[in-house]
Amino acid sequence: MTRLKRFVVLGDAGAGKSAFINVMFNYCYGTRVADEVFTIERLPAVKLAIPSKDWTDLVSPNNPSSERDINNQTKSQTMTSNTYSLQLDDDLTFEFIDTPGFNDTEGVSSNESNLQHIEKALCDIPYLNGIIIVANGTM
Repeated sequence: MTRLKRFVVLGDAGAGKSAFINVMFNYCYGTRVADEVFTIERLPAVKLAIPSKDWTDLVSPNNPSSERDINNQTKSQTMTSNTYSLQLDDDLTFEFIDTPGFNDTEGVSSNESNLQHIEKALCDIPYLNGIIIVANGTM
């Protein structure tokens, strides 16, 4: 029987919520060797769940994504909540719910819509094991 641990990932727009999920996804399905991440000839070892500007060809198929425009990093990217499942081993699966950010680059009016997306995602699941808050460390 597989144990399922479910987490919602929250934070401001641009804080790195999707990047956090990509790190976890790569850890499960790609490489765990740091030298392989930034070495061109070994790059195919990297696997991502969510498209990113410089890593578009490394995204695994069959993953939902609602990124707005990955080539324009001045805009908030994640538009709706999406769930990503990562199977750590035969009996443990993690689900991460990627959410739109707070303080959206589109202004205050987008915050209400983003909150509604998050609320709907949380109402659609039977339980939650934890909340992960991502904060931008450069601010």
